Amino acid sequence: MIKNKLPLKKLIPILSGSLVDMIAPIGIFLFTIGLYATTIAPSLSWGFNNYGIDSGELLSAAKTLGIPHPPGYPTYTILLHLYSKIVQIGDLAFRGNTFSTFNASITVLMIYFIIKKSCTLLEITKTRIETIFCAIIGSVIITTAPLFWANSLITEVYTLNTVFLSILILLSLKITEKNTKSKKLFLIFGMFAGIGLGNHLTLIFISAPLILWITHSHQYNKKKFSLLILGFFIGCAIYLYLPIRALADPPINWGNPVDLKSFLWVITAEPYKNLVFGVNQSLLIARLSSWSTIILNQFTFLGLFIGLMAPPLLYKKQRWFLICSSASMIFFLIYSITYNSMDAEVLLLPIIVIFSIWIGIGFAVITAHIKKVIYPWRNFSYIHAHIFTITAIFILILISGLSIINNYKSLNLSNNQNALEYAQTIFDRIPDQSIIIADNEQHVFSLWYLLYGNQSNKKIMVVSSRLLQFDWYVLQMRDQYPLQIPFNSTSNLTAHERLKNIIEHNQNNVDIFFSYPTALFPQIEEGLIYRLEKARKQ
Repeated sequence: MIKNKLPLKKLIPILSGSLVDMIAPIGIFLFTIGLYATTIAPSLSWGFNNYGIDSGELLSAAKTLGIPHPPGYPTYTILLHLYSKIVQIGDLAFRGNTFSTFNASITVLMIYFIIKKSCTLLEITKTRIETIFCAIIGSVIITTAPLFWANSLITEVYTLNTVFLSILILLSLKITEKNTKSKKLFLIFGMFAGIGLGNHLTLIFISAPLILWITHSHQYNKKKFSLLILGFFIGCAIYLYLPIRALADPPINWGNPVDLKSFLWVITAEPYKNLVFGVNQSLLIARLSSWSTIILNQFTFLGLFIGLMAPPLLYKKQRWFLICSSASMIFFLIYSITYNSMDAEVLLLPIIVIFSIWIGIGFAVITAHIKKVIYPWRNFSYIHAHIFTITAIFILILISGLSIINNYKSLNLSNNQNALEYAQTIFDRIPDQSIIIADNEQHVFSLWYLLYGNQSNKKIMVVSSRLLQFDWYVLQMRDQYPLQIPFNSTSNLTAHERLKNIIEHNQNNVDIFFSYPTALFPQIEEGLIYRLEKARKQ
């Protein structure tokens, strides 16, 4: 006979808590996948607000194991290549889109576990169910945040960046926990930080503060710090992909980084340095106002209020996490506000991730206060017992529910493949062996997708008029098209002079088209494209 069995009344809450503990993260993951699956782009799309302009290039680079625009994104390129090989659903672009959805879902799951871990460490929740509700709040709210949602439906690097960011935060919470003795975690953290930088360099804005926190919590232990640095350099070795693949001469090979000078040109994003702090000072106030509106749209005033309840508690019980998360959000905010590009708001995504964690913690703070207020009121005993459930449902309806209602139509890309349609229309219109000259990334990258990513049967030569300013690009084009690119195009000429040479060299042999109107060359408009008007023979 078994003695000291738990009473049924005590056993049921334990079993129900364990059941919810298992079901909740699975449910959140499936909810995220389900919501995004109904709105994901079916193929190559420029996405909401043209967030997916780079999609065609990233997909083409992944398909051919090439090198996309600086800093080269080796981590993303390799992972997308592997993912597209494993997941054989739809065309290459759709697989790239689902890769973003998958990464977003992993991020949401990581946020769930981060909040759950934080609430346990902060000792703000009294039961497992309360902790789970806090984690659900933060993870569901980020799922329906419009900016995060929009970037989860197209092929881009940003959701993978949030995966690495959330993993680093979760590892930091584990490493800085009392009585943590595992040295392997330091090596693992360093490796994730290094590999993550191979996806997006802005990860340094969170990894650097977290490293300071980790080393401080372990009293600057040299052995542990050495392991972290070793892991970091092992992770950063992902960048060796660039020279290795450049030697293979892939069709997309930015900078051709086969030597140290060209390698540094790529990994330091040299052609984009002028965009950093490139916003005119007179526009900063207007941009700050615009960014404030964007952040407000992610969480509403209610969400912002809940999230701002977290810092006072963090200051008392987990000050270093507050310092790291606050410093990181400030770094990302400054960088995104001053970065002079049309889609710079996507750089706010890490802020949205971090603030969602604050919301989960803030929810625990608010409900704890509510419980204290209504505790003396005997008539409200039922509400007191179920306050977390009632408050959670109320908040999710007001924030996530309304976000779905307000944004579903505008974010729904299920019938949007505008980039593919644009490129396909041009390829269908122009004859085989033609030359198409494009002037911006939106057009060039979409045409590259059909040429290299989708491997069109048509032999079309796509020329980027802007990239002609770089010697590496002209040399690359001459290797691919030795008959069409004249040798004198690699001499010390301007981009326009090189373009003029290419046109003069080919205009009597093939049809030449432009994706844009220009007064520099005689053209005949033909729908989306402009045919070069050949000089009449006298």
